[in-house]
Amino acid sequence: MRDTVIALNGLYGAQKNRELTVWLNEQFARQGSFEGGSVSLSDIKEESIINAILEADAELSLTVDQLIRHVMVVPALSKNHQTFEPVIRFKSGFFKSLLHYGKQIKIDAVEAVRLGDKFERYGNDKHVFHQQAANNHDAQVLMVYLNGTIKGTEQEFSVVLNEKEVAAIKTEMIDKFYNGVDPFTAGEWLDVVFSALFTRMYDEDIFIVLQSILSDSHFELYKKLKAFGVGRFNPHSNGGLKVYSSYGKHIGTKRFAFNAIERKQQESTSPPELKIITGGAGKPKKTETKKHIDEDIMKDFGGF
Repeated sequence: MRDTVIALNGLYGAQKNRELTVWLNEQFARQGSFEGGSVSLSDIKEESIINAILEADAELSLTVDQLIRHVMVVPALSKNHQTFEPVIRFKSGFFKSLLHYGKQIKIDAVEAVRLGDKFERYGNDKHVFHQQAANNHDAQVLMVYLNGTIKGTEQEFSVVLNEKEVAAIKTEMIDKFYNGVDPFTAGEWLDVVFSALFTRMYDEDIFIVLQSILSDSHFELYKKLKAFGVGRFNPHSNGGLKVYSSYGKHIGTKRFAFNAIERKQQESTSPPELKIITGGAGKPKKTETKKHIDEDIMKDFGGF
């Protein structure tokens, strides 16, 4: 982790060392699950983590505040199963902060409607009415919604993802984005769904109006956030690790010779007992085939 802290200080300045170290510790402390075991950034080469952060900074020019408040680094399995790799994810608050920057757009609510709640929806040009029931924070999610208002004209808008879309986001992302790794807690998965509301809104008619209000720089960053990481679904990707210089320039691609699944399994097994065999060795045991991981492409979180 020391080299990552040094790289972060190089990007953002040593005066931010404390905040950056706290943020990085949070990333390493997060435990995901994989085939009945746990996986974290500790299972990934530090070089890969540094390069993932450098790549994000090169493409998005993140400020230190944006990194600390809105960026997560989580583990995933590479498409070719050769290694675990870091994946950058942006919290829903990042999208919200870009919309709020000019103070002409207000996101009034980003919420989940759960079983037992009262709610009414009148269309994309009206707010969703939602009254939460008491003590149902863990009840089944029926839908998620975003309510917003354009100040001055007081024009209302809303975006909704239904129950099937919400369920599909987690299933599809574990299967096809993280390749079998579940990197999040229940609360973090809910924020993944909230982020999907903001990416879905980009494709709605209301975003034409929002784009006219946003500055060019904030609109471009919003668009880049939406598209970031789509290359992970490229079926022709060779799965190599891109290597970036401290200035964010792509300088090479690293290959891997070992299978991450096998390595993880070996770490969780006991050392073999050695025995002297004086007779026939017997019939060899049939080995199990590896579980197939679907490599279909998921184009965006909400587009199911």
